[in-house]
Amino acid sequence: MADNRSTTDIENHENSNSDSQITPSNSTASSRIRKAFEIEDACYSYLKNKLKRKYNVHQNVKVGNCDYDIIASSKYNNIDLLYEIKYWNNPVSKATLARLVNQIEKRGISYENTAHRNFRFIILIISQEDCFPETTDYLNNLISHKNLSFISIESMKEEQLFSE
Repeated sequence: MADNRSTTDIENHENSNSDSQITPSNSTASSRIRKAFEIEDACYSYLKNKLKRKYNVHQNVKVGNCDYDIIASSKYNNIDLLYEIKYWNNPVSKATLARLVNQIEKRGISYENTAHRNFRFIILIISQEDCFPETTDYLNNLISHKNLSFISIESMKEEQLFSE
């Protein structure tokens, strides 16, 4: 597969939501969204430092019609790491998890077809406590049942993310 990507295929779209307004009725939702962005930024810093020898790490990337939280482009081969960051402090419904796996499957295939690169897709779950085993077990069962070996699950405590 080709290793070259044109700037029209991949474009950065950081800070695209600068016009948001906060009102009292949605301040709780806004604080949750703000926290999720903070977590995503911390994940970016953590992964950039962890992967810097082998990967160029980019945050909030659009490839074709799909958005990606973090893409780590390999410096040595054509297998990139695509990260979906999830900040969950409560168990998530099975329907939500099934939708997530379906979306990631589609976005992974789109990435391969648009960027002409191979990939591994990692769902990185961040939580205040240990990740819920029922959540990761269900996700792993979905991935296995659909034979989606290019998707894997990783989890971290929020405190670990900010301490490294």
